[in-house]
Parts: sequence; C-alpha cells; structure tokens
Amino acid sequence: MKKLSKKKTKRADDAPLTIAELKTARPLQGKHLTLFQDAIRRGRPAGRHKEVTSVSFDADVLAQLRLHKGWQTWLNGLAKAALGMPIKSK
Repeated sequence: MKKLSKKKTKRADDAPLTIAELKTARPLQGKHLTLFQDAIRRGRPAGRHKEVTSVSFDADVLAQLRLHKGWQTWLNGLAKAALGMPIKSK
C-alpha cells in the first residue's frame, strides 16, 4: 500500500484523507451524484461541428506552426479570413 504524503498543508481541507476516512467513504448518490455529473464536461462543447481531415504541409512549415499553442485554431481562423467567412470570437 502506498504511504500517504506527510507534506504540510495550508488549510485543513487540503489535508489528505486518513485511512479511517477512506474506509467510511460512501459513493455519491441521488442529488449529490447528479450535481457532480452535471459539473463534469466531456468531449467537445455542444454546437461545435468540426470535421477531421488530412492536409499535407512542408516539414519546415509544420514545425513552425507547432511551435505555437493553439496553432490549429489559428490556422482555421486564417482559412476563414482568406475565404471571407465570419470569424466567431470566444
């Protein structure tokens, strides 16, 4: 069994659970489970319809694009601008 960390915590609610607390833990049920499940978002946000495609770039171009965070979104915006399509802001 893995030992619990003895790291000091700033607040009481940051402390790891004790073995006794873990043994008495119960799964979420009813409204608590529903609230928790509603808070979890998985997959793409609703209303976003994107298609996966394959495009070939020169290796040096792709290397430069990948240096920047969000390069695919940026490239999508450039394509929309070049085609005269409206660009949605966040």
